[in-house]
Amino acid sequence: MAFYVEIKKLTEDSLTATYKFTGDGGNSGEFSISKSSGEVTLTQKMDGDSGDKSFQRATVKIRKEWKSGVLPELTEWAS
Repeated sequence: MAFYVEIKKLTEDSLTATYKFTGDGGNSGEFSISKSSGEVTLTQKMDGDSGDKSFQRATVKIRKEWKSGVLPELTEWAS
């Protein structure tokens, strides 16, 4: 099964960044990431995201970017 998730930064402050993740079906959810620890918190569940698969993929991508010192404005997960 193929996955595509668009990940777009909504807001950023000195402590966190908040992202919207959207699947290829058009449904979306939101999460925030702590800039200091990399801890991710789901703030809005995506409708139809069975097993939180889109959320998990979006957070893996953003945590990888965070570890390299970047919090991108827009990125994607495709597999």
